[in-house]
Amino acid sequence: MKILFLPLHSTEGASSRLRVYQYFEYLRKSGHTVRVISSPGKSRLFKLFYLIKVLAGAGANDIVFIQKIIFPRAFFNLIHAVNKRIIFDFDDAIYLTPPMMEENTRQAAERADNLNAILAKAACVIAGNPYLAEYAGRFNNNTVMIPTVIDTGARSGAPRKDAHAVVVGWIGYPENLVYLQGIAFVLKNISQRFGDKVVLKVVSSRDFLSDGINIINKRWRLNEELSDLQSFNIGISPLPDNEWTRAKCGFKILEYMAAGIPAVASPVGVNKEIVRDGVCGFSVSSADEWFEKLSLLIEDAQLRKKFGENGRRIVEERYSIKANAPKLLDALSKTAR
Repeated sequence: MKILFLPLHSTEGASSRLRVYQYFEYLRKSGHTVRVISSPGKSRLFKLFYLIKVLAGAGANDIVFIQKIIFPRAFFNLIHAVNKRIIFDFDDAIYLTPPMMEENTRQAAERADNLNAILAKAACVIAGNPYLAEYAGRFNNNTVMIPTVIDTGARSGAPRKDAHAVVVGWIGYPENLVYLQGIAFVLKNISQRFGDKVVLKVVSSRDFLSDGINIINKRWRLNEELSDLQSFNIGISPLPDNEWTRAKCGFKILEYMAAGIPAVASPVGVNKEIVRDGVCGFSVSSADEWFEKLSLLIEDAQLRKKFGENGRRIVEERYSIKANAPKLLDALSKTAR
C-alpha cells in the first residue's frame, strides 16, 4: 500500500507523533510506502502549495490518512473526489471549542459541521478512545477504536534509584497547567507535611508557579522527555470531569506507566480504564484522596516499585505499538480494498 499521511503537527506535537509518525517504521517494515505532507502553517502562499500537494498526493496514493485536521468542507470534498479511501483519525473532542480557545458561536458551529461532514464521508474513522468512538459512530458505522500508544521498545521501564527527595512529576502542555493548579492546595499540604523530602517537578514549556510548594520547573524538549520521565518517582494527572476532559486519551498516564512510574490520576474518561486502582496506581476524586494516596506512595518505596512494574506490564500488553500496530494495519488494509 501507498499511504499519504496528513498530520496536524510535526513530530514535536505529541498527538501527531504518537498517532502517526511512530507507526512509520512498522509500516515500512511491513512493506508499505509512507508519504507525509506537513501542515502548512498560516502563510497563504504555503497553504496554496499545500492544497496543490495534497490533491496531487491523494491521486498518487492508495489511502489518504488525515490526522485531526478539520478541512473546510469544499476542500475535503475535492480530496474525496480524487480519492475516496480516506481515513480520519482523532484523539480529542475537536467537535467542541477547546477551553483555551476563544471562538464565537458561528465559528464553533461551522467547525463542528465540517468535522461531522468529514466523519460521515470518510471510508474509516479511527478514534482514540471509546468516548470519541461513540461520537464518531453517530456519523460513520465504520469506526475503529485504537488507543494512543507507547513505543515501549524505546522507553525503558528500568527501576530508578530514589534520591533524597521523592519526585512527584507532571508533564504536559502549558495550557493544561490549569489542571495541576486545581490540586495546588493538596500539593502545598504535601510540601508542608514532608518538607524537602518531596519535590514537585513540572515539565512543560511554561513555568508552574504556586506558593508553598517545592517546585522544580523544567523546559520540555523532545530529546530529553525520557530522561525527565525517568527522574519521576510518582506521576500525577489531575483532571476536572467535563465533556472536554472525558475525551482525552490518557497519554500522560501511559507515559508514566511505560517508564515504570506509579500513576495517581482523576477517574475521568479513559483514565478509569487505564489506571487499575491499587494495581499500577490510584484513582482519586477528592482532595482527601489525593493527599492520602500521594502520602502513601511517598512513604512506601516498595509500593512504588510494585505499581511501576505492574504499570509497565499493562502498557506492554495493551497500550504498546506492538499490541496496536496490527489494528492500524488492519484498518488500512480494509480501507484500501
